[in-house]
Formats: sequence, structure tokens, C-alpha cells
Amino acid sequence: MKSFFMSLKSLWLLGQKICKMLNQEQLKQDIDKQLTLEQVEIDKELYEKHNVSQTPTININGITMEDPFDYEAIKEVIDREIEASKNE
Repeated sequence: MKSFFMSLKSLWLLGQKICKMLNQEQLKQDIDKQLTLEQVEIDKELYEKHNVSQTPTININGITMEDPFDYEAIKEVIDREIEASKNE
């Protein structure tokens, strides 16, 4: 899986474009301090480990749903997995 991480400068520019109401000074301070860097690294390891390619990703007993918004498909997999567990 290809990783995509932005440079700090790119992140800063994106933040400026996305939200004019965002406190730009606070955003800059937060980026500079890298207070969430440890959590970002944990998240990166998790998405690589579990082959996450989109947000949200729904995984049911090792089955990754192609469309996380397809309620009927999700319900079908859950029902099938419940039935399979009853037969074990």
C-alpha cells in the first residue's frame, strides 16, 4: 500500500484553504509542536497492518466491505457471519 503523508508546509497551506474560520495561528502552533505525531504514527501502523484504504473502512470478521455505506451488504455479511458462528 502506498503511503501518503503531506509535508508540514503542504499541511499548513491546505489548512488555510479548507477553513477560513480556522484559527490559523493555533493551527500553525499545533503543526509546529507536532503534539499528535505519536498518535498519527500509531494510526499509520494500524492502517498499514489492516490494509485500510479509505475512511470509513468497515471490516467484519476479516471481510472488508467494498462500500462502507451499503447498509444491505453490511447487514448481509453480519447475518451470514452470525449464522456461520451458530454452525461451529
